[in-house]
Order: sequence, then structure tokens, then C-alpha cells
Amino acid sequence: MKTIPAQLLADLKADATSLAFLWTIQMGNGEMIRGTEHDRDITIPTTGDSPVDIFAGTYYAVANVTAGDVSSNTDLSVDNLEVTGAFQGDTDADSPPRGNTVLDVTVDDIEAGLLDEAPVTVLVCNWMEPAHGYYIIKSGFLGTISRDSDGKYTTEVRGLTQLLSQTVIRTFTASCNVVEFGDARCKFNVTPHIITGTVAEPDTLQQFSVDLVQGSPPSGFSYVGGKLTFTSGANAGYFREVKLDPNANGGVVQFWDQFPNPMAPGDAFTLKPGCDRQPLTCGKIYGNILNIRAFGLYIPGLDSLTAGPTTTSELGS
Repeated sequence: MKTIPAQLLADLKADATSLAFLWTIQMGNGEMIRGTEHDRDITIPTTGDSPVDIFAGTYYAVANVTAGDVSSNTDLSVDNLEVTGAFQGDTDADSPPRGNTVLDVTVDDIEAGLLDEAPVTVLVCNWMEPAHGYYIIKSGFLGTISRDSDGKYTTEVRGLTQLLSQTVIRTFTASCNVVEFGDARCKFNVTPHIITGTVAEPDTLQQFSVDLVQGSPPSGFSYVGGKLTFTSGANAGYFREVKLDPNANGGVVQFWDQFPNPMAPGDAFTLKPGCDRQPLTCGKIYGNILNIRAFGLYIPGLDSLTAGPTTTSELGS
């Protein structure tokens, strides 16, 4: 049950109301981003109580994050709030200084994962009398963040019922279902096979030619599906999944997704091998068949389960 402060409740019962929506996003580094759809900044005063009210502070009207309509339901269907914004990077000349614009969300913040499943709270207050208090109309967390060709990011605020609608089981498949090649379930030691290199010639944010510091990789080893992580340059700390192996593509590496910033010759990176999750690759190439998580290999298929009894005459004996 929602608790509405007495003064704010009286405001709501008035003939004319002056309500404003506020929102907060708590990033992974602990920074609280505050904004409002109102046309002026709104400050929720601190009460002086202990512990400190985390929602006290200034909510900025000049926000580069905007919200759509809130949709909530009484059943267990997901109640979502869409959030969109066009953001610039920390190094963009047109981007305001972070110290003066505490609400700014940059491309670097998003690409670094600081907004992955970030807690979100939507509040309502009286913009004419913020001291009358607020009440929370929605709490949740950010969903998957997607980016279009214009540089605009879109995500959704997923309500708590979203967690109840997820299927949390492990399925039986014919291909290995480890989350990442070399993780605790895979158990293959990929460290000796991680190689280093530098950018030779930048092309696009999604492919470039490389100089690899390595000997000949073991026969059959592939870096398709592996991970390239920059260790220097504008993309230091960022990684992407490899689409085309530079060893098999004339020294050009290609990715499924773009890097956030342009590359420069000499930018260093590490390159981790990948796996297509197939039993043949796991056994013959990596010699790790005892740890394969393709449990579906050992389960009879649908044809076997639905087949009828076999007579001795059909067997020929």
C-alpha cells in the first residue's frame, strides 16, 4: 500500500493540482542521476532525519533522458516504462562537463555497463511545494539497452513482476550451454591461448586490420565468438565479440557490434579464443569433451520417445 504524505495528499484533493514526475537512476558506480519531465528544476529538501533520504536532492529539467507513459497492471503481466535518450561521449566537444551536469549519461557510461540493470524509481510531487513530500509510483530496473544508427539509446524500466515472468531453468540442448567459453562450467583453460596485438589500420568502429603478437595458433583454434578487449586508447576497457577471425580474414577483425569510440594505430588489445559450442569442436579441437554441457546428446530424441514397440519380425530375428 502506498503511503502519501499528509500535505501532499491535501494537494491531491484540491480542485487544481500541480503534479510533476521525477525519476532517479542509480548507476553501477553509485552515482544517482536525477531528472524531471517538468520545465524547471525541482528540489526535494532533506528532512535532516537519519538515515538520509536518498531521494532528497535536485531533479533537473534539462535532461537528456526522457520517459514514456507508465503502464501498470493488476495481473502478472510486465509493467514497463520506456526510456529514450541521445547521449554524447565524455570526449565530445558539445557534451557539457560532467562536474556541472550531474544528470548527464554518456555513451561511455552505457558502454561500460554502468546502467546495466540499474535500479530506477519514479516519484510524484507537487512542483509548487516540493517540501510537501513525494510518493513512489514505480520501482524497477533498466532492461536491455539498444542503440539505433542515429546514436539514440532506448531501454525500458522493468517492474518487479518481470522477474516472476522469467524462466529460470537449465535446458537440455545438443550444443554446449555454457555462458562463456572458459568459465567455471566449461573448465577449459583459455589463458595460455589469449594473444595480444595492436590496431594496424583503423577502418570503421566495427572492423579494422591488426598486427598480432603471436606464434601459429594451435590447429583448429578460432577466435570467432571470442572476445577482443582494448587495453589502451580511447576504447580501453571495452570489449566486443569477434565475428571474423583475423587469422582467417587477411588480418582484418570484424565484430557483431560497434565499439563506442574511434580507434587509432597502435591501440593495444587482447584477443581471447572462441568456441562454437559443438561437441566436435569441444572434443577434437579443445580436448574438453568430458566437461561439455550439451546434455541433450545423452537424451533420446522425439522420434525415439514417440516410436512404438518393435517386433522380432521387424528386426529380422
